[in-house]
Amino acid sequence: FAALIAYAANQTQDKVGLILFSDGIEKFIPPKKGKSHVWQVIRTILTYKPTGIKTNVNAALKYLNEVVSRTAVTFVISDFLTEPFYERLRVAQVRHDIIPVVIRDPIENEFSKKHRFLFRDVESGNIREIDLSQKKNREIFAQRNLSEANRLKKSFDQLGLDSLFLLVGQDYLKPLLKLFRLREHR
Repeated sequence: FAALIAYAANQTQDKVGLILFSDGIEKFIPPKKGKSHVWQVIRTILTYKPTGIKTNVNAALKYLNEVVSRTAVTFVISDFLTEPFYERLRVAQVRHDIIPVVIRDPIENEFSKKHRFLFRDVESGNIREIDLSQKKNREIFAQRNLSEANRLKKSFDQLGLDSLFLLVGQDYLKPLLKLFRLREHR
């Protein structure tokens, strides 16, 4: 998705930059124009191996405000399963046009009815067994995922932010074009 955005920005002669983050800032490529710069950004996106395992959206938004002084259309791509970041998002949106892009894996809602699963939180390392062989537990699990997505959408809407919710493996082009058309008519 990020590579698609970089390519699209290049086609409209916009500057393209990149902030990669996990629990801290991992890599920054300042915004620039040009085909070779965009290819550098795309290559970095496709080959980068993060050193951290946690997600700190606050650190990324703070860093954005520190290093990018001009107003920028900024796609924040994350699962947003992190500590509260709304205040930092509100501050960043004063200067920048922030578009949160929530990426989720559809496998999170498509578990077998006959199994127990061990889930390890990659950020905390905690392991928990969940018995999804029981319909009630599958329904609770699916409802929690839906509630979290609704909570995020409501929070983004309250801040007046356009947002995208995408699934891993989904065609990203159609939702992105729909977002661009929506923004164009405002």
